[in-house]
Amino acid sequence: MFTLLFTVTAKNLIVTGKTFPIKEQLKALGGIWQSSRWVLPLNADAPLTRANLVEQCRLAIKAEKETAAAAEKARLAYKYSPEFVKDALKAKAGGDYSYDWICCENCVVLDWGRQHTRCTSCGADYGTHIESFFVKGRLRTGD
Repeated sequence: MFTLLFTVTAKNLIVTGKTFPIKEQLKALGGIWQSSRWVLPLNADAPLTRANLVEQCRLAIKAEKETAAAAEKARLAYKYSPEFVKDALKAKAGGDYSYDWICCENCVVLDWGRQHTRCTSCGADYGTHIESFFVKGRLRTGD
């Protein structure tokens, strides 16, 4: 996978590829955006300039990926937290029934994907033992 591709014509240096992270640097070198490519004056072409642009683009893409990974990690940490259960219950009380399988704020989510929960307070109401759990809000005894 290439990040940047440099093409030299008789009058210009053409830069294509993933150029969005370095568009300001390309503008500073006199570049003009023309039909999905950057056209720079030929005097902007130098090995150091190319190497600098490639390195800046690589660093920008790396930072973008790290930011996305950190955001996904934070999203997953929140998704498996007690705060998420409380927020889901608030949404349920407000009319959003996306999480109607969560019975109360004491409900412990065992598996978000399968919607399995365990709630000792609600389980005691049904007279069940500790190994009982709920699947999508319906009681299962684990037998």
